[in-house]
Amino acid sequence: MKSTKTPRQESLDFSFTTINKHALDDEWVNQIAAVDYYGRKLAKAKLTYDQAKATSAVFEAETSRRVRSKPKNYSVTRLTEAAIKEAVMVEVLYSTEHDALLKAKHKVDLLEATMRTLEHRKKAISDLIFLHSQQYFSAPKLPKGVTNEVRTNNSRHKERAIRGLRDDN
Repeated sequence: MKSTKTPRQESLDFSFTTINKHALDDEWVNQIAAVDYYGRKLAKAKLTYDQAKATSAVFEAETSRRVRSKPKNYSVTRLTEAAIKEAVMVEVLYSTEHDALLKAKHKVDLLEATMRTLEHRKKAISDLIFLHSQQYFSAPKLPKGVTNEVRTNNSRHKERAIRGLRDDN
């Protein structure tokens, strides 16, 4: 019976890089489940990233407003756009909002790499299915009309010819 577990439940059984060529049906089912699972994780990570990006933009705007209202608190001596922008960037760089944004972006990047890996895995499974349909993994068979006896005789003739060549040298 086929497994109905999701990749989360089978995290130890699922491999991104190893495909069992003798159980391609199971691999295909697991592939679909993995794409669904990681696709949903990617969508959630993108939502988190967008929220972190918005929060960071709000923090930057509020910091700009604070710098403009009290420039001396941020070591701004002349109230120019360049000085304000520099003070805001320093504040944003060391903020928890900026860290959250970077972490969210990193998670999105990792999950996008996972989805690309799953695309490559899908292609590999498809190629293996094609090879299987062409009987690439089948056991060798004798051509029609050739019996084991004929093949054995041919082998004996080859061995005699090789021995004859050795004896001549």
